[in-house]
Amino acid sequence: MLLIKQFNQRFSVRKTDEFGNPRIIPLEKLQIPRGSVLHVIDLDQVVLAPPATLEIIQPLEKPAQVRHHFKLPEDGISGHPRNKPVQGQERAIFAYHRANRPMRRLTSDELVRKDLKVLLIENYTPMLSHYYYPDTQLAWYDRLRNIQLLMINQFKYNTQEYMRQNYFVIELGSALPSFQKFQTTYNDRVKSKIEKFQDFNLLWLLELFAWAYGKQSDSLFAGMDLTQLSRMNFIFTHNTGFTSMNMGVVEKMRKSSGGRLSDDQMARMFYRTLVRVMTQAPSNAYEAEFLTPEGDERVFLKDVEEETVDVVDDDDVVNDAVVESDNTFDEKEDVVIEEPKEDVKPTTIVVEKVIPHDEIIKQEAQRLAEAGRLSSKAYQFLSESSKRFVQLPNPYNPKETYGEALTVHEKDVVVKAEPKKVQRLVTDEGWAENVTDQMVKQYNQTMMTKDVLAAVASSQRLGLAIHNHTVEKEVSVTGTIEHHTLRVQPVGGEPTTVRFSIPGLTEDGTWVANGVEYTMRRQRVDLPIRKVAPDTVALTTAYGKNFVRRSDKVANDYGRWLTNAIITRAVDPTNTEVTDARLANVFDPTQHLPRQYTEIARRIASFNANGYMWNFDYKEAVNFFNDEQLRDADAAKLLPVAKRPRSETILAMDDKSMLYGVNGNKVEPVGTIAEVLGFNNQKVPREMTELSLMGKSLSLGFIFSFYLGLQGMLKHFGIQYELVPAGQRVDKNAYDSIIRLQDCKLLVTCDNDQQKMILHGLDRYLKHLVAYTESEADREDIYLNLLRDADGLTPRYINELKQMRSAFVDDMHARILRKMGEPETFIGLLERSNELLQTDHSLPEINGDEMMFLGNQRIAYHIYTAMVRAMRNYNNAPGSNRKFELTQDMVWGAINSDPSVLLAPGANPIQSIKEKDVITMGGTGGRNRKTMVYHTREFQPSDIGIVSGNTVDNGDVGITAFVTNNPRFDTVDGTTFKREEKPPKPSDTLSFIDGLVPDTLMDDAKRQNFVGIQLGSATSCNGATTTPYRTEQEKFVAHRTSVKHARVIDKAGKITGLSKDHIEITYEDGSKEAFPLGRWFGPHEGTFYPHTLVTRWKAGDKLPAGAVITYNEQHFEPDIYDPTQVSWKNGVLATVALLEAEEVIEDSNAISERFAKKMVGQVTKLKEVTINSNQMLLEIVNEGDHVDVDTILCTFTDDLTGDMSAFSQEAAATLQSLSSYAPRAGVRGIVDKIEVVYHGETEDMTPSLAELVRKYDRIRRKAALAVGRGDPVSGSVNGDYRVEGVPLAFNSLCVRFFITHDVEMAAADKMVIANQLKTTVQEVMYGDNKTEDGDDLDVLFGRDSVDARIVGSIQRIGTANAVGEQAGILIGRILDGEAVPDLPATLK
Repeated sequence: MLLIKQFNQRFSVRKTDEFGNPRIIPLEKLQIPRGSVLHVIDLDQVVLAPPATLEIIQPLEKPAQVRHHFKLPEDGISGHPRNKPVQGQERAIFAYHRANRPMRRLTSDELVRKDLKVLLIENYTPMLSHYYYPDTQLAWYDRLRNIQLLMINQFKYNTQEYMRQNYFVIELGSALPSFQKFQTTYNDRVKSKIEKFQDFNLLWLLELFAWAYGKQSDSLFAGMDLTQLSRMNFIFTHNTGFTSMNMGVVEKMRKSSGGRLSDDQMARMFYRTLVRVMTQAPSNAYEAEFLTPEGDERVFLKDVEEETVDVVDDDDVVNDAVVESDNTFDEKEDVVIEEPKEDVKPTTIVVEKVIPHDEIIKQEAQRLAEAGRLSSKAYQFLSESSKRFVQLPNPYNPKETYGEALTVHEKDVVVKAEPKKVQRLVTDEGWAENVTDQMVKQYNQTMMTKDVLAAVASSQRLGLAIHNHTVEKEVSVTGTIEHHTLRVQPVGGEPTTVRFSIPGLTEDGTWVANGVEYTMRRQRVDLPIRKVAPDTVALTTAYGKNFVRRSDKVANDYGRWLTNAIITRAVDPTNTEVTDARLANVFDPTQHLPRQYTEIARRIASFNANGYMWNFDYKEAVNFFNDEQLRDADAAKLLPVAKRPRSETILAMDDKSMLYGVNGNKVEPVGTIAEVLGFNNQKVPREMTELSLMGKSLSLGFIFSFYLGLQGMLKHFGIQYELVPAGQRVDKNAYDSIIRLQDCKLLVTCDNDQQKMILHGLDRYLKHLVAYTESEADREDIYLNLLRDADGLTPRYINELKQMRSAFVDDMHARILRKMGEPETFIGLLERSNELLQTDHSLPEINGDEMMFLGNQRIAYHIYTAMVRAMRNYNNAPGSNRKFELTQDMVWGAINSDPSVLLAPGANPIQSIKEKDVITMGGTGGRNRKTMVYHTREFQPSDIGIVSGNTVDNGDVGITAFVTNNPRFDTVDGTTFKREEKPPKPSDTLSFIDGLVPDTLMDDAKRQNFVGIQLGSATSCNGATTTPYRTEQEKFVAHRTSVKHARVIDKAGKITGLSKDHIEITYEDGSKEAFPLGRWFGPHEGTFYPHTLVTRWKAGDKLPAGAVITYNEQHFEPDIYDPTQVSWKNGVLATVALLEAEEVIEDSNAISERFAKKMVGQVTKLKEVTINSNQMLLEIVNEGDHVDVDTILCTFTDDLTGDMSAFSQEAAATLQSLSSYAPRAGVRGIVDKIEVVYHGETEDMTPSLAELVRKYDRIRRKAALAVGRGDPVSGSVNGDYRVEGVPLAFNSLCVRFFITHDVEMAAADKMVIANQLKTTVQEVMYGDNKTEDGDDLDVLFGRDSVDARIVGSIQRIGTANAVGEQAGILIGRILDGEAVPDLPATLK
């Protein structure tokens, strides 16, 4: 062994200039020298004592002496530790010494005193299991502090009694509190400060800092003289380096001891030493001083065996170094370095934090191979399947691999509102920002395909090897469909091919199926983990939704037992223990309060007991306690619950429901409420948490035992237990639980409620566990028997638990959980749920901060859900019939049957914006009208900045709502960021629709809500225009609506092509893009409305980024201020008279003939004609033809080209006439457009039909190729296409006639005057209808109707529009040369 002198020369701080700048030695060089005392403790109790093979004590010259410590000192301890019986520890110590022969148990210190070659080891680990602490807020500190007290007492004894050097190793972690925190904490150890030192090693550093700072009397080292300090050494290690410090040597560097360092400098040098150990890599440079060039040990004159190892020679302390001020660390900043790789001990239970895609396949393959059910070749093939999978080509982009496609970067997910490129004149920038559009666009373009692939990749966690994945895109007039083909193989099963289909999205995020456009409304759902009730945590992923609850059974309901005990005594007139109880529910779940406090608050507001007045009404606490009492409790971070009359002493509770007596700065633990009130705790309910699973509840204790094994579960949760022989008698009241097995007993003790809620979940299985041995209890196969015997459940529950552990969290939800900082595995989520259920704190059931808003993400979710269902069916099927099957309806059917999937509206551009902004609680996995009760439909404060006040006016009120103009979404997954405390901007609280209408906030709130409802059903008319009085939001409509209504370019460019059906632009970066022009027809409530996409640009025009290149002329017109923008036509100007007359009864109105013409609109009727391929087309109308009700649209006849020689010419003509078909228009109008779709091949058609088909295919192909946006190039369809609900038969075609006609406004038609004043036309007034001033009168409406509906905006809107219109006319005249009119001298 090294001599003390050698150790100090090589490893210790010996000189003033080394203090703060020590040598960092490689850890493998560390050897405890001869004549030492080594102090050891394993707080994790992994090993009972250090093994004889411990490297730092090698080589042992003689057997070491080990002194085991079993008890804390009697004086000075804190926290009221309670003795706990320990069985079998002596046997364990005996076994230890038998296995480690060089380690002898100390029975006498005679050898230690006379022989320096005998190493003394002070072992404190055995003491740990003898004590447990009440679960107070500083129980951790009390436990560690008492250990320190035991050790320091032994330090003092050893340094006093033995002429030996004492060594203790302090491991520095990855973080060191700042110098300033050391300064403010060593002598003021309040909870808020000491929590920064929540580590045993950090607490020792705090004691050493106090000593270095010259405050030895305030540290545990108080009373140790220089001789004792000179025998005390601390070895600081970090990762692979260390240095050593002798307290006596360093003490001599202090000015008061003859050195040059002040107390402040001593503290700084000590801190610098720690920083250097953490940040400086170890070096072998020191060896040059102690080794020869050949690597042999140098022999120094002083290296002789010494008879004493007392204080170090004065020569070792050199105090003539120049002391410089220290500026090498930031006093206020913690030292944080990268966390080293976790050191997993052999006995540590490793619980997965992330499950790689291939992990389950490898595990299952290995299990089957070990059981002989899988050949080596098959094992190798399956084990490497995931490696092959990530190298598969991306089915969407073969240029990259599947693994590359699955990579998600932060920029792909994070969204931030960018202002629209519109020149604003009056509105603030907030109205120009909209994160919803950015989120929809970014998800559909970037993340949609990644999530689809992630759903497939996540299926590997089901134990499903994926050998291939291809995507075939089918594009037709009926819509775009992605057909996915997977080659999969369950581990242990046969490879099979499965297929599923999902819709291909349009640029707007909608899809077309069977010729009908659909949209998936954004669904409001819970975050993957959140507390939905005081006793319930919801876990939600694409796998499904499950709940973790505290059991409400009487045997598990501690709160009910506690309040019953109080109430029973309070209502008993003969019992004076509890009096004056006020029964009331004063529970507030939104407050963070101790759980026993809230349990009582549910039933009892206050009572008197034990000389105290108790209060559990949190809101009344400020009145119940005086200011000084409140300050005392607040300073101690406690909640006041009781006061004593005429005394300043109060009882206060910590967050773990422990009570403390508080009087000024004095805080003393007094126990739980039940203990203080003297209740018998022998038969208290044992609380537990349980998981809802397929209609049943399984305790988390059972689930964790199944996953980890019985002892694995106990170790994972840090639950202390001891194994004793099965026949040994023990006191059952001394333990939280005694688990009797066939060959032993487990004596279990819990430290806190979190552990108890897990442990108590095994109670119902205890009598069944007796049949199994210790080793069997750690195998998962016995838990099926336990489940069957105790719960009467079938194997499918075990199968489900297995599947949930590996596959509950898919890649999409793992991404969200990472953002939340929550566990990414099912087992982690269960553990976190148990933690959340330690209090009753919960936010409202519908809470914007704990919910997310999902759109097309749910398409990928449906894929994963279907894969889970298919695998569940496979696992639960009999062995002979097992086959992995994925039927078509499991994905496509699930998507299209989702209640949130609705027809995409097509009446006007406002509808398209509303569908972007709409959110619903409904949909698959959502809620319905029955489950959405009143309080869940209310607007919540947390909705501010996310959800506007707009909703629908039917039974879905509060279920369906609309987001604000710029909701606080922060990712494409619809998660939100916390709202700032400052008042929000109007644009962040009102909807986009609210911003479209001037002065809507002047109206009644219910009327304000009608704005969006009414605008969504508006149609275009001849007189529509952009009114003078408006909000400027009308310019943003084109930027937010569907691309079918308006198209905005993102980059600057030049028009390089223009035709009647498309426009082409070449951007500055050289790329080109084309957009369609012309007619299209939008469906709405069974009617089609015609829309015309036009452009105002011509070839050669240059457009800036943000310019509108095409727009719907029915609803937009060029903006008069900015020629690159268009404004939404927000109304028709009319002169309205407010009066009371017969014409305005029941909110009706009368309109003039002139106004009726302004209100003429267009409606399109679709007429579909089905023709068989063997029929002949004789005639057909052309596009642009005018038709009447009886006009024949086309004439076709059966094929009569066979032999008709037997018929006369007249008979043949008659037969031809009888076989012909001539469908009529049925409406008066213009044939706006003709389309042809067909099911079959043109070669099988008659020549006339084939020519018709080819004609319209050429038109369709030309338009599709011109814009190059993947539109169908032919009218070919399959049997899914329906005509009036009937599938189009094979070898038939359908001619679609779009007939547009004008519709004049007449009686019974509806319109809206100004804001929200919906009215029905009673009559059209003919002749002259004028005001007294001679102005034409357009509308008569009731003044009482305006007042009754509380719509105050009409006066301002009417006045402002009239002034604006007349001012415009006068300005126009002035610009035309007329003189400026004189203003009147006075205004009347």
